[in-house]
Amino acid sequence: MVINIKRYLSAAAALMLTMTIPCSCNKTSKFTNSNNADDSSSQTAESSDDAQETVYVFETKPHQLEIDRNFYEVYNKPIRFNYLDKPYEEWLSYVSPYDEYVPMLNTDDSGYYNVLDTVAFAIRYAYENGIEELEFPVEYDSALIDLGWQYAGLSFPDVPMTAGGCDYELTDKGYYRMKFSDSVLKAASHPDEVIAAAKEIVESIPANCTTDADKAYYLYDWVCTNVAYDVFHVNGTSMVNNEPQSVYGALVKKRAVCDGIASAVQLLFNMADIDCGKVDAEAVSADESGHVWNYAYIGDEVWDFDATWDIRNFCETEGDELTSYENAKYYKWFGTERSSKLGMTNLNDSCIYFMPSTEEKFSADSPAAKCADILVNITDESDDFEYIYDGESHDSVENEKLKELIDQKGYAVLKFNDPYLLEGFDYELELYRDPIYKDKDNSDLVYELDLENCLLELR
Repeated sequence: MVINIKRYLSAAAALMLTMTIPCSCNKTSKFTNSNNADDSSSQTAESSDDAQETVYVFETKPHQLEIDRNFYEVYNKPIRFNYLDKPYEEWLSYVSPYDEYVPMLNTDDSGYYNVLDTVAFAIRYAYENGIEELEFPVEYDSALIDLGWQYAGLSFPDVPMTAGGCDYELTDKGYYRMKFSDSVLKAASHPDEVIAAAKEIVESIPANCTTDADKAYYLYDWVCTNVAYDVFHVNGTSMVNNEPQSVYGALVKKRAVCDGIASAVQLLFNMADIDCGKVDAEAVSADESGHVWNYAYIGDEVWDFDATWDIRNFCETEGDELTSYENAKYYKWFGTERSSKLGMTNLNDSCIYFMPSTEEKFSADSPAAKCADILVNITDESDDFEYIYDGESHDSVENEKLKELIDQKGYAVLKFNDPYLLEGFDYELELYRDPIYKDKDNSDLVYELDLENCLLELR
């Protein structure tokens, strides 16, 4: 299935080039370079005290190169792989083993790629082919190279969002040299194992999973119950072992952090013909500096999927010892609304990638229906409630329905499309509604009121 996502990436890239980009590598610069890769005026870089005589003459603009009926914006100076001038025609025509399943960069069939695409393709080529040193002419600009790494990480399931321990410096020859550490490359050399593992998982989807929401829930559940969150890696081994940041770590090693977990969801969903991408936020909340998760198209809706926060196992040691803990009987972050993800803040302000826009309403086919008993919408600009359960829309939810759910399952989960609506319902439940059980106040049944996930659980 061809995914129509590139237009969002291009828009995001244009904006993010004007913003502060978190660096993927440890940079040391010998020269000052104020050049923008798309600047139409000729510029020169100032030299440092180490090389006062060196002056770089920048090209005025990139030119268009045709390769296999596709058009790339490149510079005459070649990008170097392990100090070798490899022709653009050779590496830009490279086909990744993952392209069949996640064709994220080639989505609009226009055949036109800008300099950001070129940088991303170069990084992916180096990463997947075990190339230790990659050199970009200064014309590509350091901010563009940083963004290109993240662009590659968002687009390709095997490329981590951050480079881990690579060295990054501006040389006296006018090239930005990126040296990949062993920790980065050790996660890149297993595409056959990863694809085989992913195929086995996707082929195990039961025949009764007929909708995209059904398939997404099965695959999400597989990740949450079979992959462990690698606490040991987070606590200080990222420079030694990059595997937990990769799809290889998640699907083969079965221990990963958010980057690898999101990459696994991305690959599995796309293999099952569910359009799915990754989101990288610089700041999820005041207490969390950064995070990677997924979005996916389910029918005409676009929703968040954050398996990292729903995962059921974690590992605290270097060995294979896993620690499990009891998770909720439903997945809070499966098919959640984006506004609640950052506490009703604008996701685009701190996100490296724009979430596709959609109405934040539930339908009977919403993925959230897989992990909640009743979906609750506030409709249009009115104060009317819409309740979705048993595959249909209702204008009310009867106490008998709630009592039936609690009696059968021990709990009832209501998921709202607005946190203020959730608070209002809780207030109404406590003060105005008839008792669900005659011998118990409704307020005593509220087990959890979760504004962040817009959930109300009754027990």
